[in-house]
Amino acid sequence: MTPRLLVSTVMGTWFLATAFSQYLAAIISQFTGVGHGGGDDKIVPIPRETVQVYGAVFGKIALVALGSAAVCFLLIPLLKRWTHENEDVGGKGEGKSERRGPREDEA
Repeated sequence: MTPRLLVSTVMGTWFLATAFSQYLAAIISQFTGVGHGGGDDKIVPIPRETVQVYGAVFGKIALVALGSAAVCFLLIPLLKRWTHENEDVGGKGEGKSERRGPREDEA
């Protein structure tokens, strides 16, 4: 399968990820909403009164992000083993491509 055949799939994934991020932003904004005392006045609350709400919500988001990062770091050895099945991982010249000169048909 060539990358040219995957263009529509990748673009669809891109738009789906954008839609999901907007949905997640809407959920987060509902958790950070603060009341204005029940009146119809459009006043902005004093930051000193709302810092507890914002700190709690974004603190939880930070903890989830750190937990996700820890899981990703724990999966690194497993993913390396899956993606490099046919390679000699501990062999000589790991990660280096050795070129011995031009091939006969390139010269």
